Amino acid sequence: MKHITFYSLLFLATITILGCSQTKPVTEITTEEQPTTKTLLELNVYVGEIYFQLQKTDLGWNAIRSVEVPTERAATDYIQIEPTQGWEEFQMMLDYFNILNLPNQKDIKDYKPSPTTKISRNYIFNITANNTSHSLEYTNPEADLSRSWEAQSVVSFGTYLTNEFSVVE
Repeated sequence: MKHITFYSLLFLATITILGCSQTKPVTEITTEEQPTTKTLLELNVYVGEIYFQLQKTDLGWNAIRSVEVPTERAATDYIQIEPTQGWEEFQMMLDYFNILNLPNQKDIKDYKPSPTTKISRNYIFNITANNTSHSLEYTNPEADLSRSWEAQSVVSFGTYLTNEFSVVE
């Protein structure tokens, strides 16, 4: 009986070795490379407590905004948004308000800080284009609307962002 068990094991081992040696080698599965997108412009804007991220690639625009999540702990979620009148109008508004070329509020000629109130807003812009970045900050520009076209542009663009974008469904 020991001989039968020994020969059975030897037989199974031989079949296993032969079976493994005759398997075809695994060929690599090649996938087509996905085209890489180039970021042409990235605009991050804080309007008060709301965060907007707008990005233009060679494939077009996309955007997200922050949304407060009602939980026990303060949490933020992001939703995809788009301009209700389309990205062409957004580009026109970006150019019209000259957002990409605005100076920092403190660099405006004859700038005098205005006192902040409970309803004052801060506007923070982080702009990246052509491999360069710069940031702008405007504190309570609503108080400077009559003295500064830059303040008018910031407030108008902030109003445009908060009112003219809708959730992508």
